[in-house]
Amino acid sequence: MKIWKMAAAMFSGMLLVSSVALAQQTNNSGVIYTSITAAEVAKVMQQKGFRAEISTDKDGDPTIASADSGLKFDVYFYNCDKQAVKSCKVVQFVRGVDLDNGTSMKVINDWNSDRLYGTAWLDDENDPYLGITLTFAGGVTEEHLAETLLIFTTNMGRFNKSLYEK
Repeated sequence: MKIWKMAAAMFSGMLLVSSVALAQQTNNSGVIYTSITAAEVAKVMQQKGFRAEISTDKDGDPTIASADSGLKFDVYFYNCDKQAVKSCKVVQFVRGVDLDNGTSMKVINDWNSDRLYGTAWLDDENDPYLGITLTFAGGVTEEHLAETLLIFTTNMGRFNKSLYEK
């Protein structure tokens, strides 16, 4: 009986190590993530010069608060496992702007029709949001994650400017 318990414990340990190994593979250009933790995203953000304050949302999933050139944005994590240090398969960069009178759907449609990366939308108070979603299915390199962050922050500045143009 003791041998079976030991074998079961060893097998469980092998499964845990295998799942971590699957979440991080390597190739010639570095680590490939098939899921990612908030700490790993924060590390990439900090390497690119962004602050990254990790917290959790009401569901216990990680979030990161940051800013670029005074413009605040958040990083949300989705499709997370149930481990103590959650590894997630989807990350979304989001900038919301609280405007006194909101904005119009025309402004949002104009933005969306002219942009390749990122999507804009309105909340129930007509406040505009900009987001880029990155899925880790099939693998994402640190370089791709960093590039997505830089595309988002570049578009975030342009988006913010477009909201105040008349």
